[in-house]
Order: sequence, then structure tokens, then C-alpha cells
Amino acid sequence: MKTLQFILSALTLVCLLSCTNDLSESILEENTINIESKNSSMDLLGSNPGMAYEISRLRKSMGGINTISDAFNAGYQNLVTSDFNPSGYFNGMGYHLLNPAFVDGTFDAANPEALMIFCDGKGNYEVVGVEYIVVGISPLDCPDGEDCAPEGFPGASDVWSWNEVFNVWTLHAWVKWNNPDGFFNAMNPEIGPEESCGIPPLLAEINSLNKSLEGIITKEDAEEAGWNIPLTPYIPGMGYHLGNGAYLGDGEFNVNEPEALLLACNEEGDYVVVGAEYIVDMANMEKPNKPPQGYTGDADHWEIVGGNLWTLHAWIRIPNSEGFFNPTNSQIPNTDPCGGI
Repeated sequence: MKTLQFILSALTLVCLLSCTNDLSESILEENTINIESKNSSMDLLGSNPGMAYEISRLRKSMGGINTISDAFNAGYQNLVTSDFNPSGYFNGMGYHLLNPAFVDGTFDAANPEALMIFCDGKGNYEVVGVEYIVVGISPLDCPDGEDCAPEGFPGASDVWSWNEVFNVWTLHAWVKWNNPDGFFNAMNPEIGPEESCGIPPLLAEINSLNKSLEGIITKEDAEEAGWNIPLTPYIPGMGYHLGNGAYLGDGEFNVNEPEALLLACNEEGDYVVVGAEYIVDMANMEKPNKPPQGYTGDADHWEIVGGNLWTLHAWIRIPNSEGFFNPTNSQIPNTDPCGGI
């Protein structure tokens, strides 16, 4: 029996070693074909199975994220803008959608902090690449002889850049679009000046909501800003609802004036704003049987509550795998871990 177990163990070990090599070669071959066909001037992978593996992880995580709706549902909900670039469009890059949940100061090939969005001028927007954003020591403060860029993909092919506007290290990867200048090159000559379609309307609306609630983080912030009416007890998948008397009952949808804010307890034991809710009373609507005219497009998911209220949730602070506008969010536990407001 012991001899048989030894033989089986040895065969298992041999199989694991050979299967691992075959898997690495398979991943390497698959990604070499895919990447080199887009960047013939740059052999990213060569004989580096580590690079092949990390790029395969990136491709897998981005496989189902192609449209703006896909990006929103995956948690990429914040349009990156600045005072000198209010539209957020960067020539050679496109728009950037940030996922706050991934901005943690570390590099993970499968979880890039931002996505790049491009418009073809005909109103069609698509994900073309990703950007990694890591806080670190600037090149000016880096000790002599040291490289303070983050440890990214295996090998030396990735080229990190220091962004002086946001004081972060950045790395681009054109995982969904051809870049003749290189897979990791920051700029892509095929991404031209801002097209006539401009900022996607849905992005502009969400960005406007984010800005209107920018300083409202905690329960105390919400109450001070007018959201001080408890509307519900704790609801699984939603949290608490605090209403704003100035907006409740007006029978209107206003992007920047949600009737309620959603609150949940964070890891530190504080109640924070995780989303917004729009509430429109049917009694004040001309056509109560039809959902209100909400966000641009058909991505918003209105539902009737209590028989007389149209409601819509927007998960602006935490990702929602079920959808940005889905009524519930699996990240909100079934019971309040902090015991109650």
C-alpha cells in the first residue's frame, strides 16, 4: 500500500510539474500571438512566462468590460477630470473612468485603477485600455541610484510615468486597442483629439452627481446638508435611507438632488454614504404609470415601492456587481454590523 501511495505521489508530482510547464507555455503562446499582432515592433513577452501570466489575468478580468455600462457595473464610475481639463478627455488616451475601490496604493494586474474610454465620433463609446495608478515617492525625492517606480509587470517592458498633477505613478496598458507605439506606451496615436460626441451623457450626469455630493461622506455630513429624515430601518442590501425634506414629494427627477442618501457601516464602525436614491411620487406625475425620465439611456432601473412611489438607486461610492442602478448591492450585509444608527 505504501509503495502504491509513493508511486501515485511521484506520478502526481511529475504531472504537476509538466502540466505547469505546459500551462505556462500555453499562456505564453496565447498572449504572444495576441499582443504581438497588435505591437509587432515590441516583443513584450519573449520567454517571460511571468509576464504572460499577468497579462492573461488582465485580459480575463477585462474580458466582459467593453462598454460604458459594463464599466459602470464593474465599479468604474468616476470620470477623471481636473481644473485644467474639465472635460476629462486626454488626446492620445481618451476618457478615464476610475474605480475608487482599487485605489489602494498597490499594483494588481487584474484590477487596474482606471479604464480608458474612446468615442469614434458617431456616438459609440468603448473601453480601449487600462491605467494603473499607484501612490509612491516622486522621482525628485527618490534616493540617488534607486528606482522608485512601482513593481509592476514582470520584466522591464512596462514604463511607469510620474503624474505631477495628481502626484501618482501611472502605467497604461492597451489591452483592447492597437497601439503601434507599444502595449505599455502612455500615448496612442490612434486615439485622436476629442471627437464630436464629447463626454458621454451618462458619465457627465454621474460626474455631476458625484461633484454635488463631494463633501458629504459621513452620516453627520449628510444630516448637515439636509438629508436628516430617517425613511427606513436597516434594509439588507441597501442600508439606511435618510431623506431630504427639500426634495421629497416634488414629483421631479433632478440628477443633483436625490431625495435620499443610502448609509452603511464601514470597517472603522462609522456610518458613511454609499449611494443615492431618487424617489418620485406618482401622485405628482402627469403619467404615473411610466417611469420618470431619469438618466440618459436605458441603464437606470426604476421600480415601484409601496404602490405609489417610483424609486431609483445609484451606487456612487461602492462598486455593485449587479449594476450601478440595481436596487440592492451584495456588498451591503443582511444585518447592520454596527448595531444601528
